[in-house]
Amino acid sequence: TNQSFTPIVNGNYAVEITEYGCTDTSSCYNVTVGIIERISNSFINIYPNPANSFIVVESKEINIESIEIINITGKVVKQIIVDGNKATIDLSDKTKGLYMIRLITDKGIIIKKVMLE
Repeated sequence: TNQSFTPIVNGNYAVEITEYGCTDTSSCYNVTVGIIERISNSFINIYPNPANSFIVVESKEINIESIEIINITGKVVKQIIVDGNKATIDLSDKTKGLYMIRLITDKGIIIKKVMLE
């Protein structure tokens, strides 16, 4: 529960879960490591930034599959599954400070920053 793993090399990855002596393994997923800076700057909008209680993540060019909100210590504090190109995220229960927004898209992984005031 609430575990995350960020690969540092390209490859095929699966998750294995063991509970009460039983083990199950997910399907394998091919992961390409890296940040798409050109796409990040050109096609993803996060607003308002700085934010008070919510943010909108929007793209006109790429499909967003999921969004992770990561605090300054690197912990994923919120994860959202998205089916499309726009999501409104409630951050009213989070403390003020700097957060990283990790977007998993159909074009790769994009990381942006947002300030919560």
